[in-house]
Amino acid sequence: MQLLTAKYTYTRGDFTYEPSYNFEKKGPAVAVTKRHGRDSFKASYDLKSEGAALEWNRKPFKVTVSSTVGKGGVGKPTVAAVFENVYNI
Repeated sequence: MQLLTAKYTYTRGDFTYEPSYNFEKKGPAVAVTKRHGRDSFKASYDLKSEGAALEWNRKPFKVTVSSTVGKGGVGKPTVAAVFENVYNI
């Protein structure tokens, strides 16, 4: 068994802070989530790959916009939309 990622989660009020370190990529990342009623908004950044993402979540919907953001500018963004629900039968 190999440890690939270490993450610490700290919640204060409506905010959740998640600094992490990826041992495989050898780089840190950070994410901040803000809860507002049924909605949550998350911003994340991976310092090694320079990948940034913004996410809106209201169960069962999730929309994510991600791109690379670095010294060379902003890369072409990608958008993902997910509908996920659990049904008990």
